[in-house]
Amino acid sequence: MPHRLLKPILLFLASLTVISGAAISPALSESYEQVIGGMLLSGIGSGFLFPNTGLWIAAVAPARLRGRLMGGLTTSYFLGQFSTPFLLQPFTSEGSLDTAFGLAAIFMGGLALLFGLGHWYVKRLK
Repeated sequence: MPHRLLKPILLFLASLTVISGAAISPALSESYEQVIGGMLLSGIGSGFLFPNTGLWIAAVAPARLRGRLMGGLTTSYFLGQFSTPFLLQPFTSEGSLDTAFGLAAIFMGGLALLFGLGHWYVKRLK
């Protein structure tokens, strides 16, 4: 993997870690202020993740595929936003929103771990 791809991976790792930490905050919070703080951190993490994902794809994609890949990225954002309420509804009906936020934190933490292990593996190959 070229060196220019390692920095976006570190940015993804940091963003997913912040989002994961922010998602666990509402699950464990006891006050409205703690929930707002967690959502603020989640917004910061997402604000770094989403634009930089598009930038990274545009930088590494061949010119003939760039439009299709950017369209796929945009579609995945909207499909994720649309499907999340349907996917989390069984968890919120059985438990509460705390359960949904806890599951989101575990998912994002797993993604951060995956990017971290991938980065470690690539660095080890050099």
